[in-house]
Amino acid sequence: MSDTLPAGTLRAAAVRLRDVAPQITGPLAGLADPVAAWLEAAARDYEASVTAADQVFHDDPEGRQAFITTGPGAPSPHALAVAHRILEGEPR
Repeated sequence: MSDTLPAGTLRAAAVRLRDVAPQITGPLAGLADPVAAWLEAAARDYEASVTAADQVFHDDPEGRQAFITTGPGAPSPHALAVAHRILEGEPR
């Protein structure tokens, strides 16, 4: 998996959600912006984790990968599940 793939997925879902926001009615109306902001924040957190890992683990590829996948900035599985649902209509 590319290091940028989770951030790109999260951002694409935020864009799509905002695109369909006007069509959302009923009790879910108004949730698109906060959910999109949450997805974008998750993307930023992940990118910050990759940047930190590059700086701290520049001579340790295994440590870098472990930090990116399990560290505090690892992509939120919940945010990714929501993003995949928005983009594909299928939970992952």
